[in-house]
Amino acid sequence: MPAVPPTKYSVLKFRIKRAARRILWPHPSVYYPIGLLRKRGNVFDHDAELYMGGYPRSGNSFSRIAFLTANPSVKVYSHQHIPSFVLRQVEYKIPGLILIRTPLDAAVSWAIHQNQTLEEAVAYWNDYYETLLPVRSELFLARFKDVTTNFGGVIQAFNERWGTSYVPFDHTPENAAQCFRLTEDDYRKSSNGKLCEMQVCRPSAERHLVKQAHLEHLEQSSFLRDELARASDLYEKFVHPAPVNGRQSSTRLIPASSESREALTVGASRVS
Repeated sequence: MPAVPPTKYSVLKFRIKRAARRILWPHPSVYYPIGLLRKRGNVFDHDAELYMGGYPRSGNSFSRIAFLTANPSVKVYSHQHIPSFVLRQVEYKIPGLILIRTPLDAAVSWAIHQNQTLEEAVAYWNDYYETLLPVRSELFLARFKDVTTNFGGVIQAFNERWGTSYVPFDHTPENAAQCFRLTEDDYRKSSNGKLCEMQVCRPSAERHLVKQAHLEHLEQSSFLRDELARASDLYEKFVHPAPVNGRQSSTRLIPASSESREALTVGASRVS
């Protein structure tokens, strides 16, 4: 939690962990044995029709359930939360969807979920998307707010990008609510029937006070402010990429706007 001051041990552990990410993540073959040892999955697995990737708490669960609601027989590769898996899928030329949420929103939600510091969560956000930046032109990106308000439009744009013909999700309030119920059911199954409001992948009013504590911590950490500045710039590069050979590198669902300024603010999010 934000109120706990760092120790020499925690700082050293953070630096080692981050150095390991930067060494391993860009190289799927190098990460391969680590993924198996840590039970994160086989980075060489490519028997799914499509993949979904993204930093945790960016709409991953909602996207997967909503997609399968409309396309129940499709095998989807998702929830690794390690960019090495995405890099490997790109090498295999498999159609994919990369989710992205404004950095502070995503990091606060993940810090609460993991009961860790906001510094750790933001550093993870930066390391994740910096690893994917070199292949940005080969990715199809979906912003969190588009996923949570118009996932049918996301699937339509996905089909245009990849030449696929998946059935768009009918994004009505009733269908979205059903996806949240299924998400909660999946969580209960994985936690022996218990429900922790700090972790469940749906909106929760109970997380509000914890969010506020993390936000107040922003004023006390220069490291955190620097990391968020990097994250804001990185978010802009992903959401509004520079043209490649005179053309936009991937489909953009909504025209460019002032959304990049949201990277340093916490707005009203439908999924947290």
